[in-house]
Amino acid sequence: MENSGIPNSFLEELKQKNNIVSVISRYVPLERKGRNYWARCPFHGEKTPSFSVNEVDQYYHCFGCKAGGNIFKFVMEMESVSFAEAVKMIADWSNMEMPNTYYENGKDYKKEKEERDKMVECMKAVAKHYHENLINSKFAKEYLFGRGIHFDMINKFGLGYSVNYNEIIDYMNKKGYNNELLLKCGVIKEKDGRPYDAYGERIIFPVINIYGEVVAFSGRTTKKVVEYGKYINTAETKLFSKSKNLFAINLVKKYKKQNPGKSFSELIICEGQTDVIAMHKAGYNNAIASLGTALTVDQARLIKRFADKVVICYDGDFAGQKATLRGLDILKHEKLNVRVASLPDGMDPDEVIRQKGKTAFDRIIEDALPLIEFKLKYFSKIYDLKDMDGKVKFLEAALDALRELGEVEAEVYLDLVREYTGANKEFLRDKLYKNKDLKLTEAVSSTSVVKREVKNTDVGEKAEICVLANILRNKDYVTISAKLKEYFFGEHKVILEYLLDNKPTIDQFIEKFKDHEKDIVGEILNYDFFEDPSKNKQQYEDCLWRIYRAYLSYNQSLLFEKLKSAEGNEKKEIMKKLQDIIQKINSRRVDL
Repeated sequence: MENSGIPNSFLEELKQKNNIVSVISRYVPLERKGRNYWARCPFHGEKTPSFSVNEVDQYYHCFGCKAGGNIFKFVMEMESVSFAEAVKMIADWSNMEMPNTYYENGKDYKKEKEERDKMVECMKAVAKHYHENLINSKFAKEYLFGRGIHFDMINKFGLGYSVNYNEIIDYMNKKGYNNELLLKCGVIKEKDGRPYDAYGERIIFPVINIYGEVVAFSGRTTKKVVEYGKYINTAETKLFSKSKNLFAINLVKKYKKQNPGKSFSELIICEGQTDVIAMHKAGYNNAIASLGTALTVDQARLIKRFADKVVICYDGDFAGQKATLRGLDILKHEKLNVRVASLPDGMDPDEVIRQKGKTAFDRIIEDALPLIEFKLKYFSKIYDLKDMDGKVKFLEAALDALRELGEVEAEVYLDLVREYTGANKEFLRDKLYKNKDLKLTEAVSSTSVVKREVKNTDVGEKAEICVLANILRNKDYVTISAKLKEYFFGEHKVILEYLLDNKPTIDQFIEKFKDHEKDIVGEILNYDFFEDPSKNKQQYEDCLWRIYRAYLSYNQSLLFEKLKSAEGNEKKEIMKKLQDIIQKINSRRVDL
């Protein structure tokens, strides 16, 4: 600390104005016991508080992970910043101006500060001019008005408009800002040595950090046909790191300052800027966006400075939510209480508010699921709970999630896991707390057996029609095998047997089944093949596997039924057959 170049007198004054208890309380709740304050350590997971804060000597120490230090070290660790940056943050909290000259790790921070100040000044001027462009553009205003964004939100968020690919360059050059600086800021790019506006002909959404500085832009196209992406965002610069910023976090801070004594109990995190604007317009001043990236530790710690609860309000589609789950786990690890709002499939918050109204959106936020319930719902969507393999995978994922909870909370959610699968709760409890080596196949062996009906599900029907169409067309990747007859059920089996035994032409097939159910025959004859042969092969193999897996699951259910009354060698034989089926399911190879 002494070699930072920041005068010791300034550091001492800063420490005097900032009690370590107050600083640490910004991040974790402290409880006084005896001379010291105690909390669960924010640097490692623990159930029993071992993190001690000594107010008299102004230091902290964790008896678990051995972390320790003064206010500067604590802020450095929590915010993932350098010593100088930590000092600046604490100085801002205290309304103290940083010294003009200081060094850290051999760097001349005066020079770095001067360069940064120029970039901040440049970005502010660019944002102001973009905003003026919007105000003077009939087209841009009509575009935003059509999306329900009017002057109140345009001004609140400082929205702007890029007229073309050269206008901002000419304007900024006349103001004394050269292209080198504009390139550093990410305002312009170069192609074949020629500079152009990186956000040309787009609506501009400024990204403003917690210090009120414009650090980046996001440009949204106004065209129906998107040539270079719906959004173009500023790349990483010396001012901007998307993993450390959140759209509209400056407004959260501003609201808190303007309303002393008030604070948000939770923040709502959306995916896009227009979602945030729509929510603010509807009165949700606690809405922010994650700048198109999976949530990071730095973002989680930034959120923690303003609230200890979070509602995730991403789109309603379960597809591709692995990254979302990782982000939620990061929030949870940072001791944030996380809930997840379920939006209608294919809709975002902006669309819900505009089409269904604020009351409908209020209900969605109120009904947001606790993180663990969301995880269980997510697992139930990605694993097929109608077959043994899916149930086992669901249970493995569910129990791993429950192990992150305390025993009381986990016990409550065991009932929900049982509802999803019908698994034996006592067995699950043992697996969760005592014996992790227990085979989950036994947990679901006592679940109710759903016998396969002669009529397939829609998915099963489509898979069988795909295979029949490929056999009829005599595709070269099709393997003809009598074993296929075992895997088909119902009316499709009759057609399969005829195809395998007779290898008919199209005319012969039509003649044979002219009096058969027309819809089925028509679907086989008019099956929509891809132009790409490799895609046809892949689809055929996927459908064949789906049929075979359903066959295995059906036999599995029959064996479970027999297992209920089996004893001795018969029971061993059934268990052996069940194990064989599980191996076949895991192999994803069709036995032909």
